Amino acid sequence: MVYGIGVDIVSRNRVHEALKRNEKAFLKFVFTRKEIEYAYKCQDAVSHLSVFFAAKEAVLKTFGTGWKGGVRLTDIEVLHTSSGKPEINLLGNAKKIAQSLSVTKVLISLSFEDSYAIAYAVALNCIEEKP
Repeated sequence: MVYGIGVDIVSRNRVHEALKRNEKAFLKFVFTRKEIEYAYKCQDAVSHLSVFFAAKEAVLKTFGTGWKGGVRLTDIEVLHTSSGKPEINLLGNAKKIAQSLSVTKVLISLSFEDSYAIAYAVALNCIEEKP
C-alpha cells in the first residue's frame, strides 16, 4: 500500500555553486561516502549529486514529517543496483521514522538534464492486517 509520495527538483547550478563555495563541507553535510564515490566516477558529478539531493528531499516528503525527528540528509542514501537502478537506503533517524510509519520500502525515480535534476519517491507501507 502507498503511504506517501514525494517529488523534488533541484537546480544543477545551485549544487555547483555550493561545491565551489566549500566542496568538502557541502559533501560531508549532504552526501554519504558511497554517493560521493559514485558521483565522482561519473562524467558529470554535479548532475549526479544534484539528483541525489533531490532524491533525499523527495523521500522526506513521502514521510509527511519534514525535518522533524532529527533526520540528516546523510540518513537517506541513494545506491544503485548492478543494472543501474537507483535504490534508497534509509539510515539513522530516517530509518527510525520509516519504521514508526510502517514504511517498508521507498521506490525512487531519478532524472536530470542540463539545468535541473528531479526525483520522484513512493513510500510503501506493508502492514499485515490481523484477523
